[in-house]
Amino acid sequence: MRVYFKIEKNAQRFIKKDSKITIASDGLMGNKVAIIIPGIITHKEIENNDFVSITISVSVDDILIEFNATTTNAAIILEDLLVIMNNMRLEKGQ
Repeated sequence: MRVYFKIEKNAQRFIKKDSKITIASDGLMGNKVAIIIPGIITHKEIENNDFVSITISVSVDDILIEFNATTTNAAIILEDLLVIMNNMRLEKGQ
């Protein structure tokens, strides 16, 4: 992915060559924002046409999808457990 940013000159001094950028969700509505992790203060600042690495972030959507799969699996396990318990109660064994 390639994203171009225009950085104001007075903010450029805070963004170092070892900075990283991550794309994250802004709250539950899903708007995307770019978060710049500034890097080590002793490194040189970025210059025009420099490249900055990106980091992968976990989105709220990813968490919700995983949560949905987990709750579905839990429901299946509970259903099986209920059958086993009913069979035991009726002395049918397994």
